[in-house]
Amino acid sequence: MKEKVFMMVNSPRIQQHLDPSIGKDYRAINTDDLNYHHREIILPRDDPKWNYILKTCYKNMKQRDYRFGDAWATLKYEYTNTELENAVLLRLDISRQGIVIGSFREYGTIFSEKNACPKCSYGMKQESELVVRIKKSRKSDILRTVRDEVWVISDRLANILEANKVTGYKLMLVRESTPKGPISKRWHQLVVTSNVGLATEDTKWGRDPFNLNPPGHFLCKKHNVKEFFIQSELHIKKSNWDGSDFAATTTLWNVQEHIEDISDAPRPLIVISQRLYQIFRKEKIKGFNVSIVRLR
Repeated sequence: MKEKVFMMVNSPRIQQHLDPSIGKDYRAINTDDLNYHHREIILPRDDPKWNYILKTCYKNMKQRDYRFGDAWATLKYEYTNTELENAVLLRLDISRQGIVIGSFREYGTIFSEKNACPKCSYGMKQESELVVRIKKSRKSDILRTVRDEVWVISDRLANILEANKVTGYKLMLVRESTPKGPISKRWHQLVVTSNVGLATEDTKWGRDPFNLNPPGHFLCKKHNVKEFFIQSELHIKKSNWDGSDFAATTTLWNVQEHIEDISDAPRPLIVISQRLYQIFRKEKIKGFNVSIVRLR
């Protein structure tokens, strides 16, 4: 296993002050704004360039806690095929190609704040069919939004899951473009119905891999909401897993307190079984990354 740090810099101000030789610029995916770019940086965790990068980010971002999405960083793992094939569970994440900028709420999806926690927004509830605007050019089989953590899968993947009798999920209808638009034949909302319990204390969280939360720190302890991003492999108790192919942690995470937008509700981490991982590989599913889940 090799451990690297992945950083995404969204702020034009920070990008202007960073050495242009560090990282790579991309036009943001799923947006028509041709001027909206971000910088992606992937370097070994012990690379001395991180001192310069972090100093530049902190000096030029609006707030040091990443509330405005100026920049964020998390760990990226590179495994051998043997390591991946020996894993019982893997944490599922979405690759850059599978990220949808913004929130489906912007297109008319209705969420309710009625029972939401005032501290962490736990209890936000989707009350309508999901409304999506996804370009036909998108080639990923799995997508998720940056802000509301809604997961969408292609009809191709939906048929593969059904044919292989995959467990631990359900699908919901999706509408195209507007709340009164046609039911999508291309996309389905993925809802994970099984869980693997809480992440153990071996799981680390923080603003970035260099600024970890102290042990036992929560954004909202009542609802098991950790603050900021996961900064390690996920650790769980094996006895909490019921054998489902899809499952979610009951530990949630979010990037900020005093949520300004309903779409910033806390979200779980999603894990998949080795069986499902092999199905993904066999069927050449596009748009995802995995990291190994450590079991106790």
